[in-house]
Amino acid sequence: MKVSQLLKAIKGKSEGYEFCVKHRKRAADFSRTGKKLSFMLIVMYVIRLVKLSTVIEIMKFFREIGKDEDTARRNSINEGRGKISETAFSEIFEMTAESGKEMESAEEYKGFRLYGFDGTTVKLENSDELKEHFGKTTPTDGQVMARIHCVVDVLNGVIADGDIGAYQTGEREMAMQAVERLGEQRESLYMFDRGYWSPELVDKVMESGGKFLMRMPSTARAAVTKSADNSGYFKVEHDGRTHALRFFKFVLASGEVEILATNLTHEQMPDEFLPELYSKRWGIETKYSELKTRLEIDRFSGKSVLFVKQDFFATLVISNLVAMFAHEKSLELTRKNKDKPLKNPQKTNIALGIGIFREYFVEIMFCPSDRQRNKLFDKLFKLLSLSVSCSRSDRVPRQRNDFAIRNKRSNRPKSVL
Repeated sequence: MKVSQLLKAIKGKSEGYEFCVKHRKRAADFSRTGKKLSFMLIVMYVIRLVKLSTVIEIMKFFREIGKDEDTARRNSINEGRGKISETAFSEIFEMTAESGKEMESAEEYKGFRLYGFDGTTVKLENSDELKEHFGKTTPTDGQVMARIHCVVDVLNGVIADGDIGAYQTGEREMAMQAVERLGEQRESLYMFDRGYWSPELVDKVMESGGKFLMRMPSTARAAVTKSADNSGYFKVEHDGRTHALRFFKFVLASGEVEILATNLTHEQMPDEFLPELYSKRWGIETKYSELKTRLEIDRFSGKSVLFVKQDFFATLVISNLVAMFAHEKSLELTRKNKDKPLKNPQKTNIALGIGIFREYFVEIMFCPSDRQRNKLFDKLFKLLSLSVSCSRSDRVPRQRNDFAIRNKRSNRPKSVL
């Protein structure tokens, strides 16, 4: 499904009476027709948020829908948001995730779609409601923090699963919940860093029928770490079940020995491909960098649990729409340059894509006809063509530094109310 078709589907669902009834807080909410602030309008407003001050956001939004003389007050917007469950935004996010799985010419590695698992923490406002919901135990007294977790299609930039929970919730626990939500994923490979290693998670993935590649900590299995062999097999037991796994060792440029564990057979992925395969997991690090620096996923528009969760899923929606939008443009560039001897393939600029997409998102969603919407998409593609870059396979990635990202914006308010 193309992004233009997906946006049409999202608009249709958001306007639907069943969707409103399903996700409104009370039966009396949004029961009157003809009100200035409809269910669909508030949903689009939240997805469109750029994290400016609320008053400026509201003025800009109503100007973009052609009602700048009929702007709503901040309290009215917040009251309307309070009537909509975060599940409305999580369902729209799931629509984008499903569409991402069906992308045309999605990039694969040796026939597998690669999904990286990773989590991070975000700082919240110090309100009693947030403290009660996300937990009082944090590294620093007086701080309220939450843990977010994402599963990312690392070669295509689409988020397949996302969740936000209490700070105390471990990444392994959130990963097992994600595996359960994802269900059986054919021709998919899950990739984990060494912090995820556990027989319970291995069992969860294998019982779901999934394939995985996981970095092992040096203390995980003595039989593996002390083995003189660079590759071999070992067994993992959990809950009465025994799984045979394969391990592979290789030496990094730093001299550190890396150990990888997988349930892929040698025929599916020979040893010599495993180091390169694991390096592809880096795509989730760049995704988190995008979420934090470009989309400001850790800067929320309110101090309630509801607003935090609405903002979280709305940000994932925009991230996926931009990723698929950029993918379509990259396919167009590939077809255009197929006869040109380019040293490195061209790709779209994600940062520019986010800016362009947000600028035109409201106008696209409120287009009165498919013809006008398609014209807008043609315009967006032309704007995106102004800034393309080459995808270099020899570039050495830098480690994500969450502390540096937080410190860079430490003086900026988290809530934009």
